[in-house]
Amino acid sequence: MKRGVALRTGDSVALKEADDYISLHSVEFTDRAASAAHASLRIQGNKLSEFPDEIDLQKLKQYHAQRMSSVRADLQSFPDAFKWRELAELTLSRILVFNARRGSEGADLTLSQYRQATADVDSAVSSTFSKVEQQLLSR
Repeated sequence: MKRGVALRTGDSVALKEADDYISLHSVEFTDRAASAAHASLRIQGNKLSEFPDEIDLQKLKQYHAQRMSSVRADLQSFPDAFKWRELAELTLSRILVFNARRGSEGADLTLSQYRQATADVDSAVSSTFSKVEQQLLSR
């Protein structure tokens, strides 16, 4: 827009500034966009080759339960934004641990959706799960 105004008014200083900005933007934007794309590609390659042991998952579940109880008790006695954030992160991490295929779903989950959730899973869907996922589902 600045370039168009400069051309119409004959302002050579503003035209040079606009051209310099466009040149700088095109060089830096390409580098930054490419860098983000490469980082995304590297993250996609970071996949589990095997599932964690059942004992480790049980320890994690116990830690979550104990820590969440402690934070809830702290919040009841002294409401604090930091504690609310910690409780939210613990809750989200507890949801995400067992939803490894679609990790971002937990972040979009609303409280009403969580309350409406049931343990019923369509057999057509559950038949596509791996043995480990079917075991987790049965629990």
